[in-house]
Amino acid sequence: MRAAADAAGRRGRSGLSIARAEARREAGSAALVELTATPASSAAAIRGLGRIGDAVALARLGELLASPDEAVRVAAMQALDVAGALGSEVAGFEDALWQRWPQASPRERLAIVIGTRRLGGPAASARLAAALGSGEAPEVREAAAIVLGILGRRELPLSDAARDGLVALAGESEPRRVYAAVYGLAHAHAAGHDAGEAALLRATAAADPDARALALKGLARRKPPEALAAMRAGLGDPDPWVRVAAVRGLGELGDAAATAALWDWLRAELAGDIVDGTGPGHPVLEAMSVLTAGKTAPAGPPRPTRAPRPGWRRRGRRRGGCGRGCAAAWRRWRPGPASGGRRCAAPRRPGRRQSLTGCPSRQA
Repeated sequence: MRAAADAAGRRGRSGLSIARAEARREAGSAALVELTATPASSAAAIRGLGRIGDAVALARLGELLASPDEAVRVAAMQALDVAGALGSEVAGFEDALWQRWPQASPRERLAIVIGTRRLGGPAASARLAAALGSGEAPEVREAAAIVLGILGRRELPLSDAARDGLVALAGESEPRRVYAAVYGLAHAHAAGHDAGEAALLRATAAADPDARALALKGLARRKPPEALAAMRAGLGDPDPWVRVAAVRGLGELGDAAATAALWDWLRAELAGDIVDGTGPGHPVLEAMSVLTAGKTAPAGPPRPTRAPRPGWRRRGRRRGGCGRGCAAAWRRWRPGPASGGRRCAAPRRPGRRQSLTGCPSRQA
């Protein structure tokens, strides 16, 4: 029990040292490098190097990629992924990341695939095609498909081998793998070849509504000839978020036929579901937003401008909000001879009486 308490104390002191070094940012990189120099390097210290991400930290993480300890290598891959997310330049580590692939375990292969989303360059999709094979672990295949979509969002090209792997993965029956493959195809960057439009069209009938919505999004980006028909079919999907994806897809297509189809659907919805309150309204609100996006109210006739009158000038106001009327009223006052105070110089009017200050006041 005492040994366990001593070990817990050492871990606490080590964690405090890591936190202090990480709080110093670049000035603490050397201290974190020392903490990772022991045979049993702390994963927390390695992650701290990734959060700092300066030249010293990145150089040490590159060395740790060649460590004989798998846990250390996986922690270094995860730290490089964090460094890339925080803006450090990590593209130069792609080759070192993938050199362990042939002999890597499923755990390490998953770390390699996930790290490629930040470290990968133009050749990354060809490497990820190997991770889509049927012999890989399911989590590795799903991660590879998602990472290919992330690379597409970074506008990196999709290789033919990776495209074929995604199409094959989308044809399987497991919903998680189908969704991952559709994500990769929907976000694939166009590179002058077919990006799997046929697979996206088949995915519009998938069992998973998220996959159906994502397939419509990909078709709207690709704009194949069958996209309009797929969007029209999506407007009748039982899932409201699939209908939202279809509405947005028609707005992205943007031609006259797509706009007419969206208008017809919106009129039918307003006459039925929304009026009697039986249907969710978000797709209808999305359609209104799409149809009115970029529209401005028609310009009306110009407002007439009144020419200033001759000799007219703008009247100024005093600080108290009083204009020339107050000044004229003040000039009517003069000292009263009887009481030494002020009295009003205005003539008396019938129905009024003189106040204590000599000014007419209303009768009670």
